[in-house]
Amino acid sequence: MAERAVGAPSVSGAARGKNAFVFVPFARTVGAMPTVTQVKAAARKLPPKDRADLFQTLAQDRVVQKEQLARLRALIDEGDRDLAEGRYIEIRGATELRAFFDDIKRRGRERLKRSA
Repeated sequence: MAERAVGAPSVSGAARGKNAFVFVPFARTVGAMPTVTQVKAAARKLPPKDRADLFQTLAQDRVVQKEQLARLRALIDEGDRDLAEGRYIEIRGATELRAFFDDIKRRGRERLKRSA
């Protein structure tokens, strides 16, 4: 049985001025799988519509959905533990809420000054 050649076209034919494509057998191209970092970088270069299409495709993937659900459940479990162990604050009214956010801003500005 003849080997079925599949893969990416080689630039070598075009470099010689020919309109030929050389296909590399799939088994030899498996190691050339891009890294997640490379895929993310390539996705950022896509036009917005194409990025939205890619996002929609991934969001509909059952494996991706299972991973997202597992991560969400882990975060819910973390929140439940925080509540059970008393790691939360109670804010009663607009005045306490304003003071809470003012404190966050103050501490954030102090951290920025220290890191500058």
